[in-house]
This record gives sequence, C-alpha cells and structure tokens, in this order.
Amino acid sequence: MENFDKQAIIDDLNLNKTESSAVLVEYLKSRTDIFSRKDDVGHVTCSAFIMSDDLSNVLLIHHAKYDMWLSPGGHGDDGETILQAASREVDEETGVKGMSLLTPKIFDIDIHRIPYSAKKDEAEHWHFDVRYAFRAPSNISIVLNEVECKGYQWKPLIDLLEIDNVSLKRQADKVTSIIAELKPKKNKKYKI
Repeated sequence: MENFDKQAIIDDLNLNKTESSAVLVEYLKSRTDIFSRKDDVGHVTCSAFIMSDDLSNVLLIHHAKYDMWLSPGGHGDDGETILQAASREVDEETGVKGMSLLTPKIFDIDIHRIPYSAKKDEAEHWHFDVRYAFRAPSNISIVLNEVECKGYQWKPLIDLLEIDNVSLKRQADKVTSIIAELKPKKNKKYKI
C-alpha cells in the first residue's frame, strides 16, 4: 500500500482521541509496513459501515469464515489507501458501487484479535480495523460474493442501537450523531 499516507491517518486519529486511536497511533509510528500480514503483532484492515440512501438501514454481511454478521471489509492491496481498500472490499463482497462518504474522516477504529489459522498458516494476531461510513445509492443492487459471505441483510439502524455486539452498537451510535449533524445541511454527501 505505497500510496498510504500514514501521517495523515495519525493526524486524523489524534483529532479523535480514544483508547483505540491511541493504541493505533503508537502501532503506526512503530512500523513501516502496517498492512503486512507477515507482522506477528498484527496489521491494519478496513471496513465500511454502509447506510441505505434514506439513512434508516445498515448493510451487514454474514461473514463465512467467522460466522458473524459484520460490515463489509478486509485487507488492502498494494497501491491503495485505506479508503480505496474499504470501497473495493465492499464491491468485491456485495457488488455495491457508487457510494458516497457520510463524513470524510475516519468513522471508527476497532482493534480485535484474529485466531490462529492452520489453513493460512497465520499466527494469532491483531486487526487494527479502520472504518469509514458510507451512504449507498438509491438504486443499489446487491451481488453477494458467496465464497466470502453466507448472506446479507439491511438491518434497521434503530435495532443496532440495542444490539449486544459492542462494535456494531458503537458504530450505530456514531452514525446517529453524524446523521443528526447532516440533516440541517440537507444530507451533504462527500465523494470518494
């Protein structure tokens, strides 16, 4: 991921001080290749919290490997920024194109443990998941990647505010605040 501007992400994270952002800033400062799967500690991944055009529902995929409902996302490829990788992962997993950003800044950061994989010969490690919030186009069409995903659903945002999944609930809380800020501005959309 040569086009990645590590300092820009660090600056963005420093503006949104949380425990997760502080941990990620320290990780970013200590590594040169933050996307390398060869790093035994972990690496940066990306995901997308996708709202329906009317901002009432969230697109979730049923992840085949982890058997969980999650936002689309994954690993970056060489030459991509995290934002480009998140957008590409959405396209690869769901076929969704033409999204707009709800906010130009990083939306959320989640740090989670990935178990050992005998299949990939990967040690247990951390994913530092950098997330962006998107708004889907009104004419959305889902073409699910059935190798990576068992299914998809448009989950009402209001339901995620009461869910047991801490990560999805935190994102629902954040996007509710963003939507409240956008409404007086006629739902301003940021282009990718």
